[in-house]
Amino acid sequence: MTRKGNSETSILQRRLLQAAATAAVAFLAATALTFLPAGAQEAKRGGTVTLVTPQGFPGLDPVLTSLGNGDNLHSLLWNGLTRYDEQNNVLPDLAVGWDVIDTHTIVFHLRKGVKFHNGREVLPADVIASIMRVLDPETASPYRDSLKSIATIDQVDDVTIQINLSSPDVTIPASLAPIKIQPPENFADANQNPIGTGPFKFVKYVSGDRLTLARFEDYWDQPKPYPDEFIVQIAKDPITAYNAFKSGQFDLIWQMDFSIVEEVKNNPDMTLIVPQVTSTSLMFGVDASQPPFDNKIARQALMYATDKQAIIEAAYFGIGYPSPTNSNLVENHWAYHPNLPPREYDIEKARALFREAGIEEGYTLTFNGYDRQDVRTQAEILERSLNEVGIKLEIVLTDIPGWRAVFEKPWPNTVSFKGQVRGWDPSLLLAGLQCNDEQALISYCNEEVDALMEKGRATFDQEERKAIYYKIQEILYDEVPWIVNIHYTPDHAAFSYIKGFYVDGRGQLHLDGVWTEK
Repeated sequence: MTRKGNSETSILQRRLLQAAATAAVAFLAATALTFLPAGAQEAKRGGTVTLVTPQGFPGLDPVLTSLGNGDNLHSLLWNGLTRYDEQNNVLPDLAVGWDVIDTHTIVFHLRKGVKFHNGREVLPADVIASIMRVLDPETASPYRDSLKSIATIDQVDDVTIQINLSSPDVTIPASLAPIKIQPPENFADANQNPIGTGPFKFVKYVSGDRLTLARFEDYWDQPKPYPDEFIVQIAKDPITAYNAFKSGQFDLIWQMDFSIVEEVKNNPDMTLIVPQVTSTSLMFGVDASQPPFDNKIARQALMYATDKQAIIEAAYFGIGYPSPTNSNLVENHWAYHPNLPPREYDIEKARALFREAGIEEGYTLTFNGYDRQDVRTQAEILERSLNEVGIKLEIVLTDIPGWRAVFEKPWPNTVSFKGQVRGWDPSLLLAGLQCNDEQALISYCNEEVDALMEKGRATFDQEERKAIYYKIQEILYDEVPWIVNIHYTPDHAAFSYIKGFYVDGRGQLHLDGVWTEK
């Protein structure tokens, strides 16, 4: 039996996540970006902290959306059993620790005395109900697939639950981090009037405009929270958001336009906030069950027609890393396959492969994305390349709900902008490439990949896992389920008087300890 808690390091964390710290050192050595230091000064109580964001909220229920902006609310309104630190290590949150009993059993020990915002104490039954709600197909949670190895959950006593797995899965503590604990009586109303356990409680939301939160006096992690109020303001676009931030109307900005990063770096009154490791990728997705991309030759052709370096330079101002082997793992990840040859942009090879796949001159594809400048730039770069091989690309950019609606039914003849924000473990980074995936929604399916993924989740031995993920990457290298354009670092900023927060490797701001010197 192994134990994970506040003062102990378990086999689970030691063997699966020890590489994150090493990767972080390599990442930091390779980049000139400025990182947010951990503040050591005593926190000041009171005041209001404000954040401006260029992306709205489709809803406020944390288990119904995986859009990045929703993560801003996670550390403000809710807690999960676990959380991520700056290097994407998995740490306790509402759990004080966990015991890995055997390959099919994990016992979580719950924090005592935690209260919901409605004043009711959190019970083991609430934790169980919150997890099982995600597993219920009727909920349609994008996180369901990452928890599919959970068979049942038992209450052991008033501070302990036991998770029983249908198959071994070492990623469960990490996969539980996004699953926020909510009172069952609030499930039906969580999108409009959420109740959590976090440092701030919901006050008011004006859709598409402003979200107001107030200090929760009974928060379990005293003396947090420090501000009296936290406000999230939605701007119409990244430039409008930055101009409002720069003028002093707001304290923090989430996901700046990449054209602004240099200006922030050179401003002594601002702090640039970027992840110390990154598990975030941007891709061109295709429906692998629909023509023409049900043919791997067509997917390979699209990959060779994608000028990834041009995308990084033009859309992201050189910030980020290309994926030379089309892997969702960054090159400094412990499971990255180093022996696959890079695949460069090659328009002639793309033309030959498109013809081999039966896609002749005059063929028309549709690009599906949402109306943001970096997405538009990517689409225009792809459009120019496809025009060179005689393929037309009709660019359709909508709002976020319109972009997401495309994935609710088959989408033939379409290339879509996709983003993936995952945990550091390779099973999580590659999870969107399994059959019947409910988050990536690209309809790629290879039973050998699925079997290898199960095998990779079933062992604690890192060298054995590495060999498994090498084999998976070899298969995906040939089959090209999607085109991984960039591993990027979401860039946020704050004025230097804002203290006490950090960003994890998925780009999520952790704001539970935020405070202001003003």
